[in-house]
Amino acid sequence: MVTLKDVANKVGMSVSTISRVLNESDFGSENTRIKVLKAIEELGYTPNTVAQSMIRGKTNQIALVIPDVCNPFYTNIARGVEDVCLQHKYRLLLCNTDENLEKQNSYLEGIRGRLCDGFVISVVSEDDPSLKKINYQDIPFVMISRKCSCVEADFVGIDDHYGAYRAVTHLIRNGHKKIATISGKQDTYPGQMRLQGYLNALKDGRLPIEDSYICACDFSAESAYRATRDLLKLETPPTAIFIGNNLMTLGCLNYLHSHNIRVPEDIAIVSFYEPDWASICFSPLTCIDVSAYEMGTIAAELLFERLSDASFPKKEILLTPELTIRKSCGYKKHLIP
Repeated sequence: MVTLKDVANKVGMSVSTISRVLNESDFGSENTRIKVLKAIEELGYTPNTVAQSMIRGKTNQIALVIPDVCNPFYTNIARGVEDVCLQHKYRLLLCNTDENLEKQNSYLEGIRGRLCDGFVISVVSEDDPSLKKINYQDIPFVMISRKCSCVEADFVGIDDHYGAYRAVTHLIRNGHKKIATISGKQDTYPGQMRLQGYLNALKDGRLPIEDSYICACDFSAESAYRATRDLLKLETPPTAIFIGNNLMTLGCLNYLHSHNIRVPEDIAIVSFYEPDWASICFSPLTCIDVSAYEMGTIAAELLFERLSDASFPKKEILLTPELTIRKSCGYKKHLIP
């Protein structure tokens, strides 16, 4: 393995001079820099990033901790965070928790050990105490999509209540009175806010709240498949379903398609978050949508601001989602709110 000493011997300079060139500090003339870089290329020297991090006190790396890397919503967040990292010449460490607290805590332990300079996180649970162990002044972080009630930190999210309220209100204006919801995890901020938006829309629309029409799932397609089955087996099944995320929408549509239930002729569907296939599925999907990529870029830029100056007040940024109306809700254009 090629060392700094090998590079120094090749160009006839001291190890400290080579180090200063690599760290872009005071190394003398431009000619010195060119000679050192040429020798590094010829010898194939690779800097020891761990050692450099210990010397400089920073890693030039941030982490992104997300619940499900396979979910396109989080994939798009990751792309946004990554692009901002590249602009700042930082590396991105991707940590996938699989909605598992133990995995999340394991990643956070590594972060506490200075694995990175800061991190963006979408927590597994709202009341997760593990973030309390992170010294915010030493390792700044930004919460995204989901926030933890037990810590104060910057947050970038969606106005989930507004999005759910608008979706259900649209169904009510389309004439539906029996509206169910397949909502997400109720120990998460989005799950709670989307359910509350659904309930408030029913209340303002003077419709009764039926407990049997409320299915709390875990944001997965499998759980939504089962929930759809249970809803349609009710003595009085719903005529419309508001679904709390893209993966659960996939599970719901899978059940409907496999049982020859037509959308929107037999049941209307509105999804929170627009999947890539929304406009081309067998019944183009009405969606509440927001740019996950933009959320990622905003969160990453906020983290880099925090790395530069940790003293400014905590920020909460909520993106306003939009309603995109297609066939799956019945598409009564004159009733668009």
